Amino acid sequence: TISALTVEMDNIKYLNKDELGIKVDLDADLANSKYTFRENEFRINRLSLGLDGWLEMLEEDMNMDLTFNTKKTDFKTILSLIPAVYAKDFEDVKTSGKFALDGYAKGTYTETSLPAFGIKLLIENAMFQYPDLPKSVDNINIKIGVSNPGGSEDNTVIDVSQFHVELAGNPIDIHLLLKTPISDPQIDCGIKGEIDLAKLKDVVPLEEGEELSGLITADIILKGKLSTIENEQYEDFHAVGNLSITGMNYVSADFPGGVTISSTNLKFSPQYVDLTNFDCLIGKSDISANGVIENFIAFALTDSAVLKGRYQIRSHLLDLNEMMEEEEAETVESDEATEVEDTVPLSIIEVPGNIDFSMNAIFDKILYDKMVMTNVNGLLIVKNKTVTMKDLGMNLLGGTMNVNGSYDTKDAEKPVVDFDLDIVDWDIPQTFETFNTVQKIAPITESCTGKFSTRLNFVSDLDEHLEPVMSSLNGSGTLRSDKVVVEGSETIDKLADALKNDKFKRLEFEDVNLSYEFKDGRLYVEPFDIEIGNSKATIFGSNGFDQTLDYTMKMEVPTSEFGAGANALLDNIAGMVSDIGIAVSVPEIVNLDVLIGGTVMKPVVKIGNIRPLGGSEEPIKEQIKEKIKEVVKEKIEEKKEEIKKEVKDKAREEAAKLIKEAEKKATVIRNEAKKLADKVKKEGYASAKKLEDDARGPIAKIAAKVAAEKLRKETDKKAEKIISEANKKADAVMAAARQRADKLTK
Repeated sequence: TISALTVEMDNIKYLNKDELGIKVDLDADLANSKYTFRENEFRINRLSLGLDGWLEMLEEDMNMDLTFNTKKTDFKTILSLIPAVYAKDFEDVKTSGKFALDGYAKGTYTETSLPAFGIKLLIENAMFQYPDLPKSVDNINIKIGVSNPGGSEDNTVIDVSQFHVELAGNPIDIHLLLKTPISDPQIDCGIKGEIDLAKLKDVVPLEEGEELSGLITADIILKGKLSTIENEQYEDFHAVGNLSITGMNYVSADFPGGVTISSTNLKFSPQYVDLTNFDCLIGKSDISANGVIENFIAFALTDSAVLKGRYQIRSHLLDLNEMMEEEEAETVESDEATEVEDTVPLSIIEVPGNIDFSMNAIFDKILYDKMVMTNVNGLLIVKNKTVTMKDLGMNLLGGTMNVNGSYDTKDAEKPVVDFDLDIVDWDIPQTFETFNTVQKIAPITESCTGKFSTRLNFVSDLDEHLEPVMSSLNGSGTLRSDKVVVEGSETIDKLADALKNDKFKRLEFEDVNLSYEFKDGRLYVEPFDIEIGNSKATIFGSNGFDQTLDYTMKMEVPTSEFGAGANALLDNIAGMVSDIGIAVSVPEIVNLDVLIGGTVMKPVVKIGNIRPLGGSEEPIKEQIKEKIKEVVKEKIEEKKEEIKKEVKDKAREEAAKLIKEAEKKATVIRNEAKKLADKVKKEGYASAKKLEDDARGPIAKIAAKVAAEKLRKETDKKAEKIISEANKKADAVMAAARQRADKLTK
């Protein structure tokens, strides 16, 4: 016995917390692999089935002669299989009517042939009513048969000759006949009915807080062969009817905003389904649409057909925040009650591969996370597991954006985005606050104000939360801004400290125009010119997505901009040099290099070589050194021994550095080899397990187990070989480093 069994495959729950009971009287002839069932009972909830007959396992095939039928024939037993009914006061539900369920399988089952089989379900004059509800579900009459005389799957016939239910006086009739489902599905089906949703509460209990109203009407007939549709012989396929929903409203405790469909209508024809109108309100969001769905019959009857559609979508407000699932809000008690919401992270959305939709969309306003997008319009194409955006324009962050690109889920575990963006006049602080990616790529923007425009293209893998995998991000673009103000940046503050002038703690850049590229985990900025007050600068370099900095500012600075402390230092240097008989004057304007390193949180700013404006490119200190070289020449001999010692010390340091770097490299080699070996073992063991899981039948399972064990051994050998070769390579690296270190210290 199992008290609560759930069986789910392909996101469909075939059993949901059902009770299961099995009593088996089995005769096992192990010598001949023949098993005979006697007086057996299989129970799911209240439905009890008896199984009789035998099953014989041949070398590759199976012979069988099995029959089953119901032990009880009252309608309540089969009603217990419906989870929503069985879960609520089932014992007190009033029922009447009879049902019968039986079936058989007889013959040989091979890889290419089925045994003969059949299943019949019959429900006659049944009804049920909940004890506390005023109305019942009446006149339940169902007759379903599935049969196959044996041989091909294509011989299967599914016949729903009768399916009639009346829900609180609302009749529903369905019929279906399906033949040759594999080679050329031939279908004859129809549905006709009218459901007043407000009356459902009179026959089925609703959850607390649930409200439901509206009218659904359907009258659809489909009859013909799939081949006539594929050959565009639409006159030979009969498809006609309508499905309409009017005044539908649904409210629940989980979604108090509710869903309202004021009207929608689908018209069926052999070529397509025509969505003539769709007007829906989800909470505060409104959506209206119209369009056509093509190839729906082939899509419904085969696994390989692609469902095609063309739509026009319109919305005045689409509040995605309201629709997104949120974790339970926490209430923080203080002087005022503050509600803290924690949004569930996004997860990968796999685009179906069997749909081909194009949608012209117009949204007046979209709310998503911190973003408010207005005047959103463009073309969306869903095809080949990819969503493609063409000329998708919108107003956002104080400016506009136009998007062309794609979201590709052909590899469902590693989606890829490929976008071309044209952004005009975005507000810099809003951009930084809105996009995590900007915070990683250009952290300096946290201290910037102004507007910018950029055109960029990029390609990136996405992680499980739909965030870019920064190491995979590649792209380039150009950026323009009329004016950018930088203030409050640790890096800029240190620049001001290095120049001994606080005016550099607030920088204004005008007419900025630069090109950039991101690759290998870094943003590279090509040289661009700016003016900073009375100074000029050319800036270039890069910053890593790990927050490391490597920038150079080649500046042209009046010496007066250095501040009093720096000027006094320059004058002192000139005076000291003059004291030994060398005339040096401090220039009015100098060229200097500002080197910016370290990290965003701990920047390191250094002043490089200072050169006089124009004339020699040789730094001032180099000029002074040349002039005083003769003065100090006589002291060189005194320093020889000291220099020799310094050289030896330096050699020892270099040798130690070589050994240390070699050790790091060897460690990396061994670690990478271990990761690769682990990956090989994981994939090999997974393949072995799949061999065992995919095997059907005892013989196949034994063979699969042997093959899987062999595959695991081969996988272990491959992993061991990877580790062994990596150890050899790491040892060789260390040996080479030691040899070079020995040469340095001789």
